[in-house]
Amino acid sequence: MGKSLQLTSKLHKCSTSRNILLADRISGLPDDILTTILSHLTMKEAASTTVLSHRWNNLWMHTTGCLDFDDSRTLTFWTIKLYISSRFREPDLVEEGPLLEEDRVLFVGWVNRILKSHKGATIDGFRVHFDLDSSSRSDIDSWINFALQKRARRLELDLDRLIKPWEGIYPFPEKSVIGHPTINSLTYLKLNYVDVTRELLEYVLSNCPFLEFVCVRCSRSLVGAKVDAASPKLHYLEISCQHVEFLEISSAINLRTLKYFGPEASLCFKNAPNLIDVSFGGAFCNDIAQKFRGHSTSQIEKLRLNMSCYIFETYDSFPILKNLKQLELVLKGWDPHGVLHYATLLEKCPMLYRLWVQFNWFEDPKEIEIQERECRLECLKFIEMSAFRGSRTDLELAMFLIKNSPCLEKIIIDTRDPPSYSGREALQKDSVAAQLGVRNTAAVD
Repeated sequence: MGKSLQLTSKLHKCSTSRNILLADRISGLPDDILTTILSHLTMKEAASTTVLSHRWNNLWMHTTGCLDFDDSRTLTFWTIKLYISSRFREPDLVEEGPLLEEDRVLFVGWVNRILKSHKGATIDGFRVHFDLDSSSRSDIDSWINFALQKRARRLELDLDRLIKPWEGIYPFPEKSVIGHPTINSLTYLKLNYVDVTRELLEYVLSNCPFLEFVCVRCSRSLVGAKVDAASPKLHYLEISCQHVEFLEISSAINLRTLKYFGPEASLCFKNAPNLIDVSFGGAFCNDIAQKFRGHSTSQIEKLRLNMSCYIFETYDSFPILKNLKQLELVLKGWDPHGVLHYATLLEKCPMLYRLWVQFNWFEDPKEIEIQERECRLECLKFIEMSAFRGSRTDLELAMFLIKNSPCLEKIIIDTRDPPSYSGREALQKDSVAAQLGVRNTAAVD
């Protein structure tokens, strides 16, 4: 009898210990703590906690994190479908506009439902990524107003257009933004396929003292911008638009990254002592040496040029980039002159450590005789050549670099086509390697 009572007592203790271990202690925490925890999750992750118990049903609506509305899965589906339609001219895939519009309606309705349910006083950020145009203007206007009222620090509208991208671009609501009492909370602004005027962009730059990141792409209305001391914390500026006429940067003491892709434009940057990462592309790169003259470039450590080779250009007048360590070149065209004239550009980079080159030529690969040229690249240790097809220019540059880089440690030769390339197939790796006199491998150590 005594042994039976003792066994029952032990079982009771084990059961009590198990209940303590299985107790839901997290749900017993105060709402403020639970909301803070949920704010560190993505919006979908936070909303999925409603299945845990009734205690969690409405907590996600009070989160203060980033509201991220991204339907990349549907965009990927449409990208593939439209590619097949254009590539193979499928008759049943010619008119996709009405079907895409149905997905737009579903996306807009999803965003509106979430915003209507949200009860948090503030949010950290607001992001939208989908194919939307001016037909959804009233809804997008209300989203922006919602984000500003919630004192969002990050605002991103990536309205990725798939069909007729330049028709019906959504215009940023200038009247609603200018003078808004909480616009100064912004630290991050990214706009893609959103029409922004010069006046609005300069207003944001001048009235957001904490703004650190600005990116504007595919705006038809932007003709230029001035960046000055009114943006003391700005460290990243990217402008990729086709109607820009000027870009003036002065006293941007914390600006570290500048990217511009667009037409010929007047560029001026003064008193930008921390500008170390620079990228240029489009027609602006024509006569790029002339555009660099007269500017302080000694502090630049990384340079990327996306240029056409239709126009022959020499780089004898290019300023010496004494601190440049990384150079990226995207070269495209019919290759009328070869690429050894780029050796002059390499000579202007005495501290060059890493070189990345991507080729986009429209010619058949062929055997060549390598031209001789001397240019010692004493610091160059890493080279990557992308979209290498074994054409005259590819081989010419590869042999030149191998011969003139005494400290070279690794060269990567990637024969795959770039993502946007749809021309003839690249040479097989063994053929490329044979012409270069190296082993048949993508990376030659």
